[in-house]
Amino acid sequence: MDSVAWLSPVVAGRFRIETLERDPSSIVAIARDGRIGWANRGWFSFGRENGGTTAAIGVGANYFAGMCGDVRPFFEAAVADCIAGGAPFELDYECSSATVYRTFHLRMLPLSGEALLLVHTLTEVRPQDRPTEPPDEARYRDEFGLITGCSNRRRIRDPVDSSWHWIPAWVETMPQHVTHVICPICRGLYWPEGRFHG
Repeated sequence: MDSVAWLSPVVAGRFRIETLERDPSSIVAIARDGRIGWANRGWFSFGRENGGTTAAIGVGANYFAGMCGDVRPFFEAAVADCIAGGAPFELDYECSSATVYRTFHLRMLPLSGEALLLVHTLTEVRPQDRPTEPPDEARYRDEFGLITGCSNRRRIRDPVDSSWHWIPAWVETMPQHVTHVICPICRGLYWPEGRFHG
């Protein structure tokens, strides 16, 4: 199946489209391989507000393409498990900007043996109040010349003592040669062991 045109009628067959369109949550239907087949206004609004282009967030784009580091295999495994098991899956996660702290609740709902509806609901939003650090590349580069960032909370690892720091300047524009992982705090809070195969 090259096209994902089949997915929109599947969504319409299970849900009232008008209701999904009015919902402020970011709602998107994806095929098993991550291709977007339908999305509500909330999805497009959030995407545009956060720098997404129609090509990156619209029908036919890949939902997984914007994920980096350890997050992508976790989400791919969650989608596969949800489709295979046929039961909803839920997860809370952080997705903050440089100035705004945000958490979301994700609910994955199987639509068929080949697709899911993903509902991302904003659960908390407030100004950032974390202690900040300046963007000092010399301090944060490891012996291989890499900067390690948490894909989830966007903190940066200090290679000397393995502590994690909030550097707002690098939330919006990361320096070159960055590797992404899920930090130990996020792994414990948001990605508990056994939750995914990744």
